[in-house]
Amino acid sequence: MASTKTLLGLAIVAAFIQKPSSAELLTTAGLKLFVTILGVEYSLLFAYYIFIYPYYFSPLRHVPGPRNNNPLFGHLLSQILSPDPNEPFLTWMRSSLKTSFPVNGNGPPPFIRYFGPLGSECLLINSTEAINEVFVKHPYAFVKPVFMKKFIGPVIGMKGLFFIEGQEEHLAIRRKMSKTFGIANLKRLVGVFQEKAAELGDVLEERIDEFQSRAGKDDAVIDVASEYMSATLDIIGVAALGVELGSLASNTPFKQCFRHVFDPSPLGALLWGLDTIIPIRWLPFKENRLFLEATRTIRDLTAGIIRDRRRDMWLERDGLREKVERRDLLTFMLEDEIETPGQHWDEEELLGHMLNFLAAGHETTATALTWATHALALYPDVQDDLRKEVKEMLKEHADPGYTELEGMKLLNRFCKEVFRFHTPSISAPRTTTVPIVICNTLIPAGTTVNLISATIHRNTQIWGADANTFRPSRWEEGKADDGHRLDSLALATFIFGPRVCIGRTFAILEMKAILVGMLSRFEFRPADGVTCDGDIKLANPSPVLRAAGGLKVKVRKI
Repeated sequence: MASTKTLLGLAIVAAFIQKPSSAELLTTAGLKLFVTILGVEYSLLFAYYIFIYPYYFSPLRHVPGPRNNNPLFGHLLSQILSPDPNEPFLTWMRSSLKTSFPVNGNGPPPFIRYFGPLGSECLLINSTEAINEVFVKHPYAFVKPVFMKKFIGPVIGMKGLFFIEGQEEHLAIRRKMSKTFGIANLKRLVGVFQEKAAELGDVLEERIDEFQSRAGKDDAVIDVASEYMSATLDIIGVAALGVELGSLASNTPFKQCFRHVFDPSPLGALLWGLDTIIPIRWLPFKENRLFLEATRTIRDLTAGIIRDRRRDMWLERDGLREKVERRDLLTFMLEDEIETPGQHWDEEELLGHMLNFLAAGHETTATALTWATHALALYPDVQDDLRKEVKEMLKEHADPGYTELEGMKLLNRFCKEVFRFHTPSISAPRTTTVPIVICNTLIPAGTTVNLISATIHRNTQIWGADANTFRPSRWEEGKADDGHRLDSLALATFIFGPRVCIGRTFAILEMKAILVGMLSRFEFRPADGVTCDGDIKLANPSPVLRAAGGLKVKVRKI
């Protein structure tokens, strides 16, 4: 759809060409006539692009999809007001598998068309073929959309790897970051993961002891989402910044600020979503003040760490301070600056990279661990089998390393199923920069193409009839329940292609190490009133699949 500025420009040109002369405009009556004509013509153009163009002239008019959209907000309100951030996308996907969205009798469509604000056309990816075309074959024909920058940019920074566009620049930055996320450095970080898992275990034991002294029970109801967030924040602090943040030990400024950002009140969540349409952060709400203060504090604290590290490393290079051995992301990036003549990282750019990993690198893993623990509590047989595997492994390797963690077959399957069934990140939207044909569909420039991973992960044509069942054993078989092999692009948690999540292996290894620590020391059961996934209230809007107000489970020492 044409932009608002384009429509307004066309209306102004038309009004000047067709209507009052410049002499007439000098009079009050002429000015009123001009404004009236401009308003009428702009309204007609606006009506054309909302009510006529999408249904009669758009190249996407034949792409099936829902029609119950609001003329001004499209389907955005139904997304923001839904109790599930994966809705109404899941409903649309399921409708596409039936007769609701027929496509010439050729099965489900590769895309589902829906509408954003002001009649803007959007496409929901609905097949692994479309995933391959968008993320693997033509990744640089797409960029992150403006609304996504508004949604998460204030939290994760606008200048980091996440928002870098252009093949040459993007690949160059990824190469510079490869040391941190390479296997050699990950093997070293296993010790950090285990140390934090042990520290987390000590914290949980203290919670259990406190609860036992008060209530006389041998288990405690604990919000594991909060505890995992503290542990993963400490881990990413070491891996990205090379500093101990101390979030498990106390309520640090980083911890407080990220809690304000990622765990807002219902009004705060609504304001977060609406701010992507209309700038409303200036409104005098407490939630706006907390959000702005939190994001500013995170930036200031991170910038201070960067300045101190840069100063220290230059002093070390000049022999004015004893050299310290470090292997974190910030150090690797500053080494390029120190060792390469003419290389200098812009402070805002370096800050953007660090914010990317600090925010996204801890919240998504904490979310995955939270849902993993929820699954352990709901499925005691799965928990017992995993604990047996953990204990057998620990008998032979009291201090397991990278190889031992990677060799745990049941744990590998369990983690994959958690990533499938409880996908941490909600969406991966892209905007076309040029007209492009994907899966025989001509997509105009400026169209938002959105991947909601849950719609792929719950698709029964991809995963079989039990796609909506949590079943880790499917990964042993490598097949859907109807016998067909699983598509290599069916697990879309970390996306694919050159823009695949650079911290993918880091996050999986971190998750395994922490789960080993938890399973070896604790037993998990559902909190009272929780018998299925539907009993957990979800936060929406939210960039991750987060339980509103945390996720509580019963934890008992073993």
